[in-house]
Amino acid sequence: MRLFHRVGIANAMLVSTLPCLGADSAQASALIGKTLEASTRKPLDRVLVQIPELKRKVFTEASGAFLLGHLPAGRYLVTFQGNQLESKHVWVTLPTRDPLEITLNPKIPEVVVTVTATPWATHPMEAAQQTASVPHEDIFAGSGMSVGEAVAALPGVRNVSTGESSGTPMIRGMVNDRVRVLDNGVGVNYQGFSRRHMPTLEPLDADRIDVVRGPASVLYGSQAVGGAVNLSSALLPTAAEGKSSLGGRLSLGHASANDSRVGQAMLEGAHGGFGWRLSGTERVGGDTRTPDGDIPDTGFRSDSWSLLGGYSGAWGQIQARARSFENKLGFYVPGSPLFSLRLQDALQGLEGSLYTPIGVLEVNATRQENHRRAYSSGTSAAPTVNLILTTHTFRTHLKHLPAARLQGDLSLEYVEQENDSLARASSGQKTLLPDYGTRSWSMSLFEEWRQDADAEHGWIFSLGLRHDARRLDVSPDLRTGLENGLERSYCATTGSVGAVFRFTPRYSLAATLGRGWRHPSEYELFAAGTHDGVAAYELGNLNLREEKSMNAEASFRMDHPWFKGSLSIFENRFEDYIYLYETGLPAVGGLPVLSFRQSDARTRGIEVEARTPLGTSFELRGAYEHLSTHNESTGNALPFTPPDRASLGGRWSWVLQERSLRQGHLDIHAVWTGTGSPSGIDEPFGSRDGQLIETGSYLVWNLGAGTQWKWGRATLKSDLAVTNLFNRRYVDFLDTYKQYFPAQGRSCRTTLSASF
Repeated sequence: MRLFHRVGIANAMLVSTLPCLGADSAQASALIGKTLEASTRKPLDRVLVQIPELKRKVFTEASGAFLLGHLPAGRYLVTFQGNQLESKHVWVTLPTRDPLEITLNPKIPEVVVTVTATPWATHPMEAAQQTASVPHEDIFAGSGMSVGEAVAALPGVRNVSTGESSGTPMIRGMVNDRVRVLDNGVGVNYQGFSRRHMPTLEPLDADRIDVVRGPASVLYGSQAVGGAVNLSSALLPTAAEGKSSLGGRLSLGHASANDSRVGQAMLEGAHGGFGWRLSGTERVGGDTRTPDGDIPDTGFRSDSWSLLGGYSGAWGQIQARARSFENKLGFYVPGSPLFSLRLQDALQGLEGSLYTPIGVLEVNATRQENHRRAYSSGTSAAPTVNLILTTHTFRTHLKHLPAARLQGDLSLEYVEQENDSLARASSGQKTLLPDYGTRSWSMSLFEEWRQDADAEHGWIFSLGLRHDARRLDVSPDLRTGLENGLERSYCATTGSVGAVFRFTPRYSLAATLGRGWRHPSEYELFAAGTHDGVAAYELGNLNLREEKSMNAEASFRMDHPWFKGSLSIFENRFEDYIYLYETGLPAVGGLPVLSFRQSDARTRGIEVEARTPLGTSFELRGAYEHLSTHNESTGNALPFTPPDRASLGGRWSWVLQERSLRQGHLDIHAVWTGTGSPSGIDEPFGSRDGQLIETGSYLVWNLGAGTQWKWGRATLKSDLAVTNLFNRRYVDFLDTYKQYFPAQGRSCRTTLSASF
């Protein structure tokens, strides 16, 4: 009740700034047009037309025509995507007088917008920060089992793995509490206080995964000091008034490396302005296989489901959603052959959009419950760790209409958390963490100015400001310093400035300067006890201060028919960077004693990516990334600094429009990874038998192929992805099992999906 009382107050504060709304305040209008093949002028059907900011979509008819009704006034990015067609984006100011005519060329498709780098959808060429996306098709065909693996091939992004089913995304050397993981723009709190703690999300539920490289604290708060990873669901379907639609997808997959299987079923439909979607996913797998044999106790089983429904009208939209995720997995821990985890995560949310004379008002309220249980002696015994973290989030956004070439977003957010620790050690002390609660308020403003709103060239400037206030209350506990409980407050003001200059629609130069911050996590402050999952005894540090950073970045981008690519350089300087170190204290129960301390630090790097077509059916792709880090106190690199990486490969694709076999592709690429060097004795999972582990460089070949064909009204897709084609034995520096086993060997992943 307290949450909804505060929600009402915050909503009233923002809504009171709006004029009274009449029947005509929505200014509803329609967007109409048609899509044509560029050279033949033939109509294109089944082209997906979307306005991501308004959460509206429609497919073109056989005549190429499309209609999106009940749209508010404003300036929006409209995207056009089709199978084996170039993806195109067009800025449209509504209401508009003339229908659109969009021509598309045959081409290898790609993602053309980002919905994460700014408060509204925009083209990556026009975003001040570097962004990248992975579409659902790529996630399913080759990503494997985790969010970390799904995005690991993107430049600047890696996967911190612990077996096949546990992978955590790393951005430019930052991971867990420094990378904000989002579910449709709402932060997911998955208790990521260890590099082995994976986001509790099913990647196949996402229509796409966006990644923002570099601090995103202005938009997403404390934990986005290193970047953001956002899983976005597909927009709900709608139908014309009085009409209905029904569609769905069935997907199956198998991977040989650990005999893992996955199945997903999705059904969606619409009647008039009402749309809905229901999906369920199940995964199961055995022990991870390596050239040296299987890793014991690494099998898993995960189940998830999601339900989304909503209504779109001339006044706006309302949507409700619910999802559930559960993963039961084993962890290889020497001396604990039955160690396992049970992770559960559930979310319920309600959001609405109201079209007003001055812009779109959005309101969002969610409840998330994350339950983490660890069993050191198997599930037949009581859990040694039993944590329940409940999070209530409420956000209100006002995206005002363009005025004086300015487009902006004003946001208020309130977050309330409660942590319950249900397991106790033999001493009576609660294991790992005490009970605590937090209350956080934030306000942010993001404004963007365009030199010419209707041109694809000229200057784009952006400015973001945010203020966060956070209060932490800890219940009395047996830990030293918490006998009478504890209260602590944090506040921070962050900002960012960005500039993009588009020489022409094909070339742009971008620069950004951003201030980030991160409060110490409750684990870094209060940990006290055995952390079985990392085989260590860990102690918190009550004296930790807020972590602050200043990031500068510049990039050059090219989006030409015969060459696409970017070159980025960046530097991020930290004040009071928090890191784990080995204390040198006597071992407890045979385990080393680790704690947390702070130091100024720096990261800097370069990222290059390029794509160029060779003829009409072959595309050559390459990328290179280098990251260097420095700890000012030790003079060494920061722990878990990823080694250099380079890739080169190509895709051959074909289209057979006159036959049932419509299209196909063949991919082959090689990935080189350099030497991985530990930072010193503070390197997690970095030593064995007292010796630091340095991993050698290696080259791995991967192969992919796929076909698509029609069967009646259904579209069938089959894919084959072979990773580590030659079964190369190598050790991955970011694999937390590297102390004991090499990386996974050859794996053949086959998938089949049918859409209707």
